[in-house]
Amino acid sequence: MPPLETAVVGGIAAILLAGGRGSRLGGVDKAVLRHNGRTLLNQWTTALSRRRFPTVVVGPDALGDYLPESVVQVREDPPFSGPAAALWTGARALERDLTARPLHCDTERAVEPPEYVVLLAVDVVDPEALLQWLVARIAEAPADHAVVPEDHTGRHQLLASAVPYAQLVDRARALQATEVAGAPARVLLSGIPAVNPVMPAGLGEDVDTPADAERLGIHLD
Repeated sequence: MPPLETAVVGGIAAILLAGGRGSRLGGVDKAVLRHNGRTLLNQWTTALSRRRFPTVVVGPDALGDYLPESVVQVREDPPFSGPAAALWTGARALERDLTARPLHCDTERAVEPPEYVVLLAVDVVDPEALLQWLVARIAEAPADHAVVPEDHTGRHQLLASAVPYAQLVDRARALQATEVAGAPARVLLSGIPAVNPVMPAGLGEDVDTPADAERLGIHLD
């Protein structure tokens, strides 16, 4: 396993989206797909727990059976109303619960607000490698800048990004539920300055289609 990252002053929290329809996979729940013998959800929660990142999972209630008690689970309303709605719901829950109880901590002391929040998708199959790379990019970023990676095609990967906590929470407070329903994820990052490092080839691969599943060694049956 890679060493735990310690270079980011102020800490990191996570919002993990795990509630998509999986329509291009025949409606399968991506969170419980297995990769190397473990569910994708388990791979993510294990990687985040090792780093002691306070974590909110946005997804259906059924996922609660697969989550550690220290992970907060919420659901966007209405369900399947898009990534912006899911991130908005996660950001509001993170703000609320960080002050209510010690998420992902082994002590009962109060949790200080993190400096950054990583925005993640459960269908990415390499959480350890992605988190290690992303945390290193956070440490290099100018103050108050988000880290929104680009893939090799130049597309911004918003669900493999990191956003300053204070700016994310301020943005979520400024929006209403009706403004994020059906909207793209970038609505939550509007107005936040960002750097755009290029992701290494092969990093952050996700499962969207049966061809992806076959290539990445994920069984759909």
